[in-house]
Amino acid sequence: MIQDEVRNKAKNFLQKQLNAKGQEKEWGFELSDPHRDTRHPSEWNVQVRLLSLDGGAFDTEPIIVIVEELTGNVYFYERTY
Repeated sequence: MIQDEVRNKAKNFLQKQLNAKGQEKEWGFELSDPHRDTRHPSEWNVQVRLLSLDGGAFDTEPIIVIVEELTGNVYFYERTY
């Protein structure tokens, strides 16, 4: 999988999440460049920055979307601390 494919999977996942909650018109987002997880090389991490519709960024903890290269699964990273 190349970075563009990973970014597109993450983008589609986020759009589906927003659409499912009826919030597609309330929020925007910006994606970082995907990078491989150092502990799990088959996983790509994409950091998400939430934006208001006027383009201003929200000051929140980083949101990370995981894209599994082997299975194609996409999900939010959940901290366990």
